[in-house]
Amino acid sequence: GTKAELGGRGESKEKRHDRYIVSYGLVMNQNNMPLDIRIWKGGTADAKTVLGTFAEWKNSYKARRAIWIGDRSMSGETTLDEIKQLDLNYITGLPGNTQQAMLLLKQEQQPELFDHAGITSFVHEGKRYVLCRHQSKGYRTERQGSQHRRKVYEELKKIRQSPQNKDNKKLYHRAMRVLEKYEQTVFWDIEVEPLSGQEKKKRYVLNFRLNRKAVIARNRICHYYLLQTDLDAGQITDNQVAESYKSLMMVEKSFRDIKSQIKMRPIRHWKKRRIQAHIYLCYLSLWLSKYIENKWKERNITTQVGSTLEEWDLQLLMCEKVDPHGNMVEVSWNRGKNATSAIQQIQSYGEA
Repeated sequence: GTKAELGGRGESKEKRHDRYIVSYGLVMNQNNMPLDIRIWKGGTADAKTVLGTFAEWKNSYKARRAIWIGDRSMSGETTLDEIKQLDLNYITGLPGNTQQAMLLLKQEQQPELFDHAGITSFVHEGKRYVLCRHQSKGYRTERQGSQHRRKVYEELKKIRQSPQNKDNKKLYHRAMRVLEKYEQTVFWDIEVEPLSGQEKKKRYVLNFRLNRKAVIARNRICHYYLLQTDLDAGQITDNQVAESYKSLMMVEKSFRDIKSQIKMRPIRHWKKRRIQAHIYLCYLSLWLSKYIENKWKERNITTQVGSTLEEWDLQLLMCEKVDPHGNMVEVSWNRGKNATSAIQQIQSYGEA
């Protein structure tokens, strides 16, 4: 509800701006173990608040160096300046438009960068960038772009054949709306010209042409993404930068676990202390789950605690024996084929 003391308007992970939420931050180590959790009023997006907390963690854990690893949403120049003021280093992604512009620029200036199958880096205007290659996302982007270009072609062809062509501005805007709808503006050249033989009542015709050079350039760079860091190559290698950034996925997965398997949402409390208690209990559950998973990994068991427990619950059903009067006589495990297998699995996992 909207009466929660820690609630606030903010954007949820479902991209809903109208949700009343609580914000929290999670700290994890390299072994995927939760170290701390911090709770803020919902909608807290102030970089100073988050970065200040990050600096506190650095002092609490007596870390010699702390590196802020952020996604593209936390890579603005203002945020990076505040990171430096707090004596922190950073590794972040680049906003989409900035990344595309930089990749296109480097493709023209240093095309040999894109010949590397692995990870490489370059310096631009005094800042270090690390060029990484997507494993499969680039091919998906290519396919999606091809499908969108086909749809654009069909719709532009309909506009060209339409009899409603008396107003050249309306004709042009109709075509541009199609390009914007499929994010294809840079790939098409649009022209509106007077139709020949129409001296009395002017009519116009739409001409369009695919810019194949732009398509080839975009298809090449869509297989890559850029990271930026203020650490030089002597402090951290290109591969270490990429691996550090990928560690964000580990934290994102823990966020998904705490929301879905541990069911942090919905929060059915209004009082601040009860909301905090609910989140701390979920944090303890997450810590226990990750601890068990790390123990399992030592024995090459890679399953997750949440899904494994759900599977065991389905396979192990309690059976009750009752007498003719409806009184319970005995309770025992279901000893079917699946149950026997599950019990053996529990016993073997328990030894871990």
